Amino acid sequence: MSIETIRRSYKPNPVNVLFIGESAPAGGTFFYYGNSSLTKYTAEVFLKSYNVNFSNNKEFLNRYSGNKYYLDDLSLIPVNHMTRIERREAWRNSVVSLSLRLKKYSPNAIISIMKAIEPYVKKAMRLAQTGDIPFYSLPFPAFSHHLEYMDKLSGTLDDLKKRNIIERKLL
Repeated sequence: MSIETIRRSYKPNPVNVLFIGESAPAGGTFFYYGNSSLTKYTAEVFLKSYNVNFSNNKEFLNRYSGNKYYLDDLSLIPVNHMTRIERREAWRNSVVSLSLRLKKYSPNAIISIMKAIEPYVKKAMRLAQTGDIPFYSLPFPAFSHHLEYMDKLSGTLDDLKKRNIIERKLL
């Protein structure tokens, strides 16, 4: 199944909290395939934050989606194999497309995953006129950043609970 087909199969309606990554990787792993470090570490945080167990990654992804969380990407084409210059150009070229998707999703909060894409996500938010919805920027959980990612995501979920944007319990 293609990346965009499987991504759409998990899209909730409405989207409450939108996670935005850089792009699906070129190497065959993907959050919604359940075989990526992003899936692993996000599931670990949800397990602790909501005090639940998931029998497998598919159950986690179903509950993630069922609770109106969704992961989209800045770029809809893989960029991790590109040079730094090509990668940044792909990010720039993806801003308008992301802004159009943001208008459709109309989320209540946005979580950007990868510090380097933050300015591009913020530009897409301005173009989409998302207003003053909560925005969080987290490191990508690779290259020994997984503990920082998990800690910041846990704090983000706590903040979203305090703001009554997300449920205190996972449905």
